[in-house]
Amino acid sequence: MLGVLTALVIARRCTLSGLPLLLGVLVAGWVGFLAEPYWSGHFDELFGGLGGVGANVTSSVTDRIAGGDPTHQLVLYTRVALAGGVLALACWGVLRRRAAGFTERPLLALAFVPFLAFGLQSYGGEMALRVFLFALPGACTLAALAFFPHGTAVRPGILGPLAALLTGLLLSGGFLVARWGNEPFERVRPGEVAAMDYVYAHDRPTVRLLWLSDDPVNSVTPAMPWGAKDMERVAYVPTPAPRDPAGVAPLVTALRKAGPQSYLIVNHGQAESLRLDSAYPRGWEQRLRTALDRRPDLRRVLGNAHAALYTLRQRPPGTAPAPTRAPPAPG
Repeated sequence: MLGVLTALVIARRCTLSGLPLLLGVLVAGWVGFLAEPYWSGHFDELFGGLGGVGANVTSSVTDRIAGGDPTHQLVLYTRVALAGGVLALACWGVLRRRAAGFTERPLLALAFVPFLAFGLQSYGGEMALRVFLFALPGACTLAALAFFPHGTAVRPGILGPLAALLTGLLLSGGFLVARWGNEPFERVRPGEVAAMDYVYAHDRPTVRLLWLSDDPVNSVTPAMPWGAKDMERVAYVPTPAPRDPAGVAPLVTALRKAGPQSYLIVNHGQAESLRLDSAYPRGWEQRLRTALDRRPDLRRVLGNAHAALYTLRQRPPGTAPAPTRAPPAPG
C-alpha cells in the first residue's frame, strides 16, 4: 500500500501528497514497536531476503509445485495458470489502451508496483500470493480494458463481449479447481473436532500434542482444527511421519520423550495432506492406525472415522510443566 500510494503521488494521480509519509510512520511504528517481539528473535527471517528477488520468486512459485501427488500438482499448476492469465490480460489491456490513445498511470501503479515486494522477502514462500492479491484491483481493470479498450466511448461489437464471456467462464471454472482442489486436507471434519475437544478437556495443566509432519523443521502447520483455545496449555509438536506405516517405533519414542500428559493424533486431514503434498501412499493412514493399535505400550483414548488419539499405557515419570503465558505487551 505504501509503495502504490508513493507511485500515485509521484505520477500526480493522488492529491494527498502527505499520505505516503503518514502511512510510512504507521508502518515504522508497527514494525518497530508492536512487531518487536517477533523480529527480535527472527531478524534474519524478516530482513534476510532483502534484494534476493530470484530466491524469493523461486520459493513462492517453483518450490511450491515440486513433488507431491499429480492431483495436487494439477491444482497448483491451475493456480499459476490463472494468475499468469490475468496478468497477461492486464499487459494486453495496457497495449490496447495505449493504441486507443489512453494512458493508465494509476492502473499501472496499482497493478505492477506490488511486484517490488519480491525484493523484500519470501514471506515464508507465500510472497507471490501476496503480490498477486495486491495487484488484482489494477490488473483486473486492465484485463477488462483488454476487451473494451475504448471503455464506454465506443459501442463494442460482438467480439469483445463474446471474448469477455468466454474468458469469464474459463476463469470461473479454473477457480473451482484452484480454490477447492485442496479440500481433502483443508476441510474440517467432525471427528477431528471431537479429537481436539478431548485434548482441550484433558489439558490441565498442559499437554503436548504430537502430530505427523513430513518435515518437522519447515512444515509446522498441521492440517487439523488446532489452536481454537488454550494456546498456553497445548504445545503442538511436529513429529516425523514414517513412510512405512508399520514403523511406528519412532512415534512411541517421541511420545516418551514428550513426557507426561502427551498425546499422538492421527487425523484424516493431515494424512491427506501428506498424500497429496508429499506423495505418501494411499491407505497409509489406516495402516498406520492399525500398527499403532497393535502396540501393547500404547492406548487409544479416542477413535472415530476421522481421527485417533494415542497415549502411553504407562505414564512417563515427572510432572507436566505449568502453562507459560505471553507478556501482555511488548517489553
